[in-house]
Amino acid sequence: MIGPGGSILGANCHEDVLTVGAVRADGMWLGYSAQGPGQPRMARKKPDLCASSQFREDDNAFATNTGTSAAGGMAAGVVAALRSNWNQARVAPLKLKKILNDTARKPPGLAWGNDLGQRLGNGILDAEAAFKELARQYP
Repeated sequence: MIGPGGSILGANCHEDVLTVGAVRADGMWLGYSAQGPGQPRMARKKPDLCASSQFREDDNAFATNTGTSAAGGMAAGVVAALRSNWNQARVAPLKLKKILNDTARKPPGLAWGNDLGQRLGNGILDAEAAFKELARQYP
């Protein structure tokens, strides 16, 4: 199922899960990305944020990384990098999720009550801003 409310299902709708959608490097939402809201009786404000997708690898210019799957991998890499400085004993998983959501870049017009919010969630993953916020809160 695709379209609003039809592509973020199951565990991806759990409030504790960081659910990721996909955008191009310039921040434009990709129409084949997962979009919210989440399914009824679960966390409806999904995805949490979006990450870059639709990029090529340096060593294989013929292979394109696209869609929510590539964006999820990008977000996982950012989380892993942040965890190399702030492990879960130091920063609880839900606290890290909150920081990622709070520091996501907010495009103009972003709100949960409109199409942009249903597509981008809390914004676009900003690894640098998340790093700086973690450094501020957990020096």
